[in-house]
Amino acid sequence: MTPKALEVRVGITVVVASTILIVGIMWFQKFKLVERRYDFFVQFPEVGGLTPDDPINVNGVERGRVGDILLRERDVLVEMGVLEGVKIPVDSRITLRSLGIMGERFVAIKSGSASVFIQPGDTLIGKMHAGMSEVLGGAGKVLEELTETTRELRSVLLTVTGGEKLQTSMENLQELSRNLRNLTEEDKPLLVAIQKFERVSSKLDSLLTRRYAALDSSLASVGRAGQRFEVAVKNLTEASDALKDIGEQLRTGDGALGRILFEENFLDKLNRTVADLDTLIIDIKKHPGRYLSFSLF
Repeated sequence: MTPKALEVRVGITVVVASTILIVGIMWFQKFKLVERRYDFFVQFPEVGGLTPDDPINVNGVERGRVGDILLRERDVLVEMGVLEGVKIPVDSRITLRSLGIMGERFVAIKSGSASVFIQPGDTLIGKMHAGMSEVLGGAGKVLEELTETTRELRSVLLTVTGGEKLQTSMENLQELSRNLRNLTEEDKPLLVAIQKFERVSSKLDSLLTRRYAALDSSLASVGRAGQRFEVAVKNLTEASDALKDIGEQLRTGDGALGRILFEENFLDKLNRTVADLDTLIIDIKKHPGRYLSFSLF
C-alpha cells in the first residue's frame, strides 16, 4: 500500500469517527438535526439554578429546551425553545420545578383552555415552585426559630420560678381565699341585714306597683277638687260683690226696699255680715287645707 493510499484511509477514518462523535453527542443531549423550534420568553422572579439546555415539559412530555437566561434588574428573563407544531395556549401555567433532591431544574408548562396560542417572541409571566432544596432550607429556618423560641421559654420559666416567687404567690392566694371565707362566716349579722334590706326593697316595689293606679287616681282627684274649689271661691267673690252693691243701695235708700229698710241698726248688721263674709273668703284662699281633706288609701 502506497503512502498516499494510507493517508486517504486515515483521513476517511478520522472523518467518520468525528461524525460519529458529533452525532453521539447530539443524540446524548437529545437534539436532532432536523428539529425546528420557535422561541418565546418567560419572566421569573428567580430561577433557582436553572441553566441553558434544561428540559421544557408540556403537560409532562418533553417538548423543548431552555435557551439563554438573562438576569435583569428586578427579574430573570428565560428564553424558551419549543418544537414547532406544539401549540401552547396563552393562559397556560408556566412554573420552574425540581427533578429530584439534587435540585436539577426543568420548566413545566400546564396547558390552559384559551383558543389563542403563544406566538414566537411573546413574553409571559412564570412562577417559581419550591423544590426539595427550598423546602429543606425552609425547614432549617423553622428549626432555628423553634430552637430560639424554646430558649426564650426556658428563660421565662427560670425568671418566673426563680427565688420561689411562684410558690410564694400561690401561698398568698390561698391565704387570701381563707380570709374571705372567714369574713363571710363571721359577719352573719351583716348578711342577715342585707337580706332584710332586700326583702323590704322588694315589698316597697310591690306596693308601689299595686298602688300606682290608686295613687295616680287620687292625685287626679286632688287636681279636680282644686279646680272646683277655685270655681267656688270665684262664685263666692261674685256673690260678695253683689251683696256689697245691694247693701250700698239699701244704705243710700235707693228703691222702695231701701227706703223701707233704711234704718241704722239694720244697715250695721248687714255691713258686719258682708265684712265677715269677706274675711272668710280671704282665709279660705290662704288656708285651703283647713276646709278640704282627702286620703290616698
